[in-house]
Amino acid sequence: MGTDPRLPNFVTPGGAVPSLSQKQWETAVLDYVTARKTFRRVTDNGPADIALALRVFIYIDPGLSIDYNHIYMARAEATISDPHSGRPLVQYTGLGKAVGPVSRSSKEEDQPPINKSVQAALNDLFDKMESDTRLASL
Repeated sequence: MGTDPRLPNFVTPGGAVPSLSQKQWETAVLDYVTARKTFRRVTDNGPADIALALRVFIYIDPGLSIDYNHIYMARAEATISDPHSGRPLVQYTGLGKAVGPVSRSSKEEDQPPINKSVQAALNDLFDKMESDTRLASL
């Protein structure tokens, strides 16, 4: 079996999150978590009962040609840990997917499907957290 030379066999190195600074992402995630009401109280400084670490990975599958849409996949990983010892208590993963047209005139065209896939991943992640009875006992 031979390889198809038209298929790219590389991954673009990670870089800055599209169009948002780290502080803007932190604010957006804090707003999301607060609005979601998964936790009784949300704080970004000061004492806390648990610590939440959240990582979001965004993958874009460019397809083979102009005839195919791009597939945008987001994976959100959360670790809830003891804020004093740092010991992980529970881990969750959420997945999201969106489809976008192939048009490479600017990177801003990626933003709507990226937003949609990240929103879906966060919704999936927090749905799992909210339905986990172990979280209520923490």
